[in-house]
Amino acid sequence: MHKLVRHISWRTIRNSSCTREDWIVHQDEETRFDVETVRHVYYHCAAEQQAVAEGKRRYGRIGQGIIYYGINDEIENWVTTLADSIRVADDFGKFRIQFALHEPLIGMHGSFVVASHAVEQATTFDHGMLGSVTEDAYFALVARSLGVTFSHIDARMYEQSPFSIVDFAKQRKRWFAGLWLVAKAPLIPFKYRLGLLLLEIQWGWAPFMLPAALLVLTCKTNTSVGFKLVLALVSAYWCWAYVVGFLFTFSIRKLGVAKYCVLLWLQLVLQPLFALMEVWGVGWALVDREAFKGFHVVDKQSAALKARMEGRDAVQDTEMKPVSEGEESLLEKNAAAHRTDNRTKELTVAN
Repeated sequence: MHKLVRHISWRTIRNSSCTREDWIVHQDEETRFDVETVRHVYYHCAAEQQAVAEGKRRYGRIGQGIIYYGINDEIENWVTTLADSIRVADDFGKFRIQFALHEPLIGMHGSFVVASHAVEQATTFDHGMLGSVTEDAYFALVARSLGVTFSHIDARMYEQSPFSIVDFAKQRKRWFAGLWLVAKAPLIPFKYRLGLLLLEIQWGWAPFMLPAALLVLTCKTNTSVGFKLVLALVSAYWCWAYVVGFLFTFSIRKLGVAKYCVLLWLQLVLQPLFALMEVWGVGWALVDREAFKGFHVVDKQSAALKARMEGRDAVQDTEMKPVSEGEESLLEKNAAAHRTDNRTKELTVAN
């Protein structure tokens, strides 16, 4: 399925009637946005196109904004949604900083990607197996090696978290495996892969560091006070990141005081579970060689989304349904009667 999507994407880019001045916005199937998003994306495209026209740079910068999880009313799993709060904090932290530097130091997300057609033609998504598992990061680093820089878009889009804890772990497994393939891709200059490589090494130690940290912080050991202090600071950082993501995502006005307080309490007390979910995905990738050869497609079409799509398809089917001879005859009679009625009214008004 993913190879087919890549193939279609490349054929679309190659055969498209778009010009170099046109821009493309990549989204997931469940992505939502608002009027403010459109306004900021348009401003980004116009500003970058102007910079290219003035000769300031060859390509317009690739833009990316903040992605929120759990904003809409179609939340399928509160555990995975709260676990994704840390991703919102990452968008305001690591990704926001790297885009302020105009660099994809650790890649980019695969959704909310705003790129010019000129960049997509120069970079493409057709990079073989190494560029297929996490094609977004590979695309970003290849684009950077071609001289393309990046920028933060001060806007937001809204998406869904995985619907089950197993899907959550499979998603993390794919990310770790795919990013590792990108980090060691020989066709991308090492200086552009270095940041991602360091991130992967640190991430790969997570299955070993988590139990070690728990033992040191909860049991009596001979480790130094300084080492315990470092572990405590790192743990505090992750706790803070989850809370920051929660505060940016959820509104007490929309949820109500009671529900907001309950969710905030769950965000705090379930952090050990969230850590285990993250570690499960990474550990799974480390022991499963197949993780580096493909991936599981996470279904993010909620029941409400599927119902809307089915309703839209039903409307389209109704509009395209052929008219039978009997129905056609009835329509002609109704039309003739309507014309006669209108003609009678016109004569009445004339008299």
